[in-house]
Amino acid sequence: MTHFDQLLTEATGLYHQGRYREALAAVQALLAQRPDHAAALNIAAISVQQLGDLAAAEGYFRRAIAVQPNYSDAHNNLGILLDALGRTADAIEAYRHALAHNPRSVWARVNLGRIAQREGRPDEAERAYREALAVYPNFGPALFNLGNVLRETEQMTEAEAVYARLLAHVPNHVDAHNNLGLLFGATGRLEQAEASYRTALAIDPNDANAACNLGLLLHRLGGLDEAERIYASALRAHPDHAVTWNNYGNLLADRKKFEQAGRAYAAAVARDPKYGHALGKLMLMQRMICDWSNLGAVDAQIAHLAETENDHGLGPFEMLVLPSQTAASHRRIAARYAVSLHGAALARPPLVERRARPRERLRIGYVSSDYSDHATTWLFAGVLEAHDRQHVSVHCYSTAIPVYDASRQRVIDACDHFVDLHLMSDQAAAALIVADKVDILVDLKGYTQNDRLGIQALRPAPVVVSWLGYPGTLGDARLADYVIGDAIVTPLEKAADYSEILALMPHCYQPNDRGRAIGPRPTRAEAGLPEDAFVFCNFNRSHKISPETFDLWCRLLRHVPGSVLWLLEPCPSAIDNLRREANRRGISAQQLIFAKPLPQTPHLGRLQLADFAIDTFPYTSHTTASDALWAGVPLATKIGETFASRVAASLLTNVGLPELIVTDDESYFALVCDLVDNPTKLAELRRKLARNRLTTPLFDTTRFAAYLLRLFQAIWNQEERGTRGPITIAPAAD
Repeated sequence: MTHFDQLLTEATGLYHQGRYREALAAVQALLAQRPDHAAALNIAAISVQQLGDLAAAEGYFRRAIAVQPNYSDAHNNLGILLDALGRTADAIEAYRHALAHNPRSVWARVNLGRIAQREGRPDEAERAYREALAVYPNFGPALFNLGNVLRETEQMTEAEAVYARLLAHVPNHVDAHNNLGLLFGATGRLEQAEASYRTALAIDPNDANAACNLGLLLHRLGGLDEAERIYASALRAHPDHAVTWNNYGNLLADRKKFEQAGRAYAAAVARDPKYGHALGKLMLMQRMICDWSNLGAVDAQIAHLAETENDHGLGPFEMLVLPSQTAASHRRIAARYAVSLHGAALARPPLVERRARPRERLRIGYVSSDYSDHATTWLFAGVLEAHDRQHVSVHCYSTAIPVYDASRQRVIDACDHFVDLHLMSDQAAAALIVADKVDILVDLKGYTQNDRLGIQALRPAPVVVSWLGYPGTLGDARLADYVIGDAIVTPLEKAADYSEILALMPHCYQPNDRGRAIGPRPTRAEAGLPEDAFVFCNFNRSHKISPETFDLWCRLLRHVPGSVLWLLEPCPSAIDNLRREANRRGISAQQLIFAKPLPQTPHLGRLQLADFAIDTFPYTSHTTASDALWAGVPLATKIGETFASRVAASLLTNVGLPELIVTDDESYFALVCDLVDNPTKLAELRRKLARNRLTTPLFDTTRFAAYLLRLFQAIWNQEERGTRGPITIAPAAD
């Protein structure tokens, strides 16, 4: 070896030790002697690239290639640089030159595969990786990337074998253990997924991806304490990892640590301003704790992101509380969100073709995570019990960690088949539904907490319907063929705002259970209410209370001397913030009274103590409106444009009180003041509600169930004919 070659070897060694400045200085000294030495130019290029001077790196690579046009490694390294610069076409050309000069260049093949995989050409990527492995059968990067592309294209058995082959040769490959965990999770082998993530973290305790994935899995399985510790530890090691901050926020929000969750989401947004999911959740947390000090700025950020095509998962549910959002903008946001979460499943052929088969007895499947003491079951259980089993069989699919309470048992008793899917992967759950030969699969969740829309994205039934849980469009026709609404919440002229076909119930889309017990009416003193005050009430969760809504409420409190506002008790910081906001509007803190959460029956009993229910906007009262009306308390609402802003109006119409619906704030204020100022008029309104509760459609559970099954049959008949169009069920003549 010549002295020059020895010095070049030493410079290369410095580079491999990460001592890039020393390597560059050493090789530049060599280039002063031999400026056209291709290998020295290549070392100079990769050293200066590591130091951040990409233009100089490109110059060195091109000089090396000019000196030695068949220098395959230099072509490959130039491709890596060009790809990092976003010059993909030039990078592909460089990799192809590398292969032309050295067909055994495994790195060039892997790099071409990575580009193809990134650009959505998985078959081409797989071919490139396999060609690299034909040259070098145990080449780790080719095995790792082949495993990834096989996993992403759901060739799970072969992907698992490829990861195992890689780990047999490189047992400490952290990313392979992590991605194998993703594979196990996707196939429902959650214990193996957990073991893989823990192995990755044992090798590298600071690996952010493995920590994120283990935290997500533990969160799903209910291991919240450990998940919180893992996220906190990961963030100490990687404080700039936006995804970990976001997932940590999700966990804290589920634990009702809303202030801490808000700080976590804010940290995610600070690190990635286009992180739409985190931004929407940050806004929601601010509204949860009624901290409206920065809402304007956050809402403006959301409005800007909503108009872009790169919102990084702006969540549709969070947008329901924003007055600035329209039904049309909700559809745009939902469409992007659907693809961001379920794009791969939505692109696959459906498991079951959209072709109805003749049936004498329809099989209806209901999917929900809320088969427990939850608003969905309070509303739905009576209707489920009233299903005509001569014409339908009912399958209920539960997707949440089981809560063994009376409500869950009631659902189990009311259906033909009850199946727990919460530990199953989307693919396994969908396969089970296919095996059950469900005709119409009804999703009761939409974009709400613990949804499993990935199941219906796979299309395990000929017809998929969205109903009840989410007041809006899912944004992608693959997620649901139809949405159940009514003439008020989803008028036919608004069909363009929905990816689904409108299927309209004859009265209200929302079911109600006439059998819901109303507990004994306590005294006002027992409920913490003043005896002689006029009691306004609203029992919605605090995120629905906008500053504009609170302005209107405080105007009403000022108008009615000695009146109080009875609210569901939120978190302590929200109580403090609401009292502070009340004082700013001239309202005493004592005029806000907070009721602790109670089970349904005693809650309905105490609700009778209220004089009048006032609403939130634009996300109006839904179950809470039914609660008030069932307990005999009148409610006034303001109708808006979106589904969520029209539900209370539908409820009032179908309990025979359309006079309590207005369209603007001033009309609302005038309506409520007129009733409060005229006790005789208000008393007559309460008597009318008492008469109507059991004579109008809203609380007629049996009639609702019959209409619902008529709607399902109409949907099925239309599908059998091979046609698609809006469906409206006309009310039967009394």
